Amino acid sequence: MEAAVATTDQRIPTLAWDQRRNWAALGIATIVSLIAFFTYNAFIPIRFTFDSVIVTAFVFWIGYSLGHMILTQVVFGRRDTETLRRWITATTPRRRVAKIEAVIAGAGPTANAQWSVLAIAAVGLVLISPGLLDSPLANALSFGVVVSAWAVTVSAYAVHYARLDAGEPSLAFPGTAAGPVFMDYIYLSAQIATTFSSSDVSILTTRARAVVTGQTIIAFVFSTFIIAMLISVLFLTTGAAGN
Repeated sequence: MEAAVATTDQRIPTLAWDQRRNWAALGIATIVSLIAFFTYNAFIPIRFTFDSVIVTAFVFWIGYSLGHMILTQVVFGRRDTETLRRWITATTPRRRVAKIEAVIAGAGPTANAQWSVLAIAAVGLVLISPGLLDSPLANALSFGVVVSAWAVTVSAYAVHYARLDAGEPSLAFPGTAAGPVFMDYIYLSAQIATTFSSSDVSILTTRARAVVTGQTIIAFVFSTFIIAMLISVLFLTTGAAGN
């Protein structure tokens, strides 16, 4: 884990940049997928079919999500307010072109939210594919994709809230006289993702309200579609077992 916080000449951790953390997570996902593929193939020979490709993609997504969340927590999780603010400020793109390049490279919550759409597609693929629907492994992995997609979105938005707050005072947390730490932003993001409310955190700026509104809409749509699809999977699986 020490490599995750290797610093540059400016003493800013390499993985404090969102796009670098994203690429590292993709690398972790690739390694995890290859290990899972060859391990499974050692016991049961794998044929390259639509179903096997989808299951491998499920493993890749779970590996990416877990890798991204772990790296984010390692970099920011235990930093004090001053250090967190300095790192966040130094790694925030300023110019329009830099912002666009960062989003394309996987920075910010937008990219993670788009990736999380794949969670809905994953469950949808299970619904339309008899081979996946009848597979306990595919069903378990699709559930893992859903959970990890939700969690990585929470983590990505927590970083984004920290960036907003570092740019200008945008959020007021109760009982944080010394200033908020990363766990406070995780708390806010998780609150919005589960209750669609900022709870006891005060939103101080219009820009912050816009971001909160965006996450609330994403969380609502995500939850609605996922619950509907998972219920469909449950009923279809039960019906198939009954027949």
